[in-house]
Amino acid sequence: MRIRTLLLSALLVAVPAASAYAAKPAIKILATGGTIAGAQASAQSYGYKSGTFSVDDLIGAVPQLKEIATLSGEQVANIGSQDMNDEIWLKLAKRVNAALADAGTDGILITHEHSDHIQGLAAICVRVCVPIFCNRLTMEAIAAHCPIRLDYRIFSTGATFEVGDITVDSFSVPHDAYDPVGFLLRTASANIGVLTDLGHATKLVLERIRAAHILLLEANHDLKLLQDDTRRPWSIKQRILSRHGHLSNDSAADVIEQIISADLRRVYLGHLSQDCNRPELAHRAVSARLQKIGANHVHIESTSQEVRCATFTI
Repeated sequence: MRIRTLLLSALLVAVPAASAYAAKPAIKILATGGTIAGAQASAQSYGYKSGTFSVDDLIGAVPQLKEIATLSGEQVANIGSQDMNDEIWLKLAKRVNAALADAGTDGILITHEHSDHIQGLAAICVRVCVPIFCNRLTMEAIAAHCPIRLDYRIFSTGATFEVGDITVDSFSVPHDAYDPVGFLLRTASANIGVLTDLGHATKLVLERIRAAHILLLEANHDLKLLQDDTRRPWSIKQRILSRHGHLSNDSAADVIEQIISADLRRVYLGHLSQDCNRPELAHRAVSARLQKIGANHVHIESTSQEVRCATFTI
């Protein structure tokens, strides 16, 4: 089943073309034969021949693989390693590039131009030809520092547009960037909100994100840890705490309390400071608020820069 994917600056959201999908990695094997695909009549015989079995034969020979991944194979060639030549190497290279280009990524959504959100952009686009969706001021800021020319798709902040079969609502957020935005992704199965890098939640932000069933929400810092931090000068702390800075754990809890509904199912707490926050502190602050208002139906999960969250089926 094909999974349509959007990359959002610091978030990967996988949305199935149908209503559900298995939470397993999809792996494609490009096979050229070789020793692993060889066979001989018996252990005593000398009739060994490489490139005898197909890639499908090899995948089928280890049925346990289906328990950990969704595998598919493509037979580029079926020869011995000694017979590899420039023609086959070129064919293999073309198939690798084609497979990468057909990885199911319909676009990359950029919230704003700060380096912690775009530093991997050029590396991704060198390997995969994928359009970049951002507003004009963000595009100009990226282009001034990006070493390659990207395929930009420009939207006006506040506009609604389509990326594959996903409808994307954009809205302005208060942050110290050129024209920062948040997103609400509308799919046939659920609405996914993306709300990070903002100093406070305006009435517009709350109204636009209220329809989310799943929400990535910034919980950047614990106020006491930030105040006690010795690595950041006071000027940086003032920026973080400003109305165009970042949401604290308590501010994130305020946002959830203001948009809570029976439809909001999961909240992922993101953009946690490595120095001035802890996943358990963010989780505790938001969970306590939900318990206080009786919103026990909402699942809270703290995200990490090092560990990928479990895939959630919508």
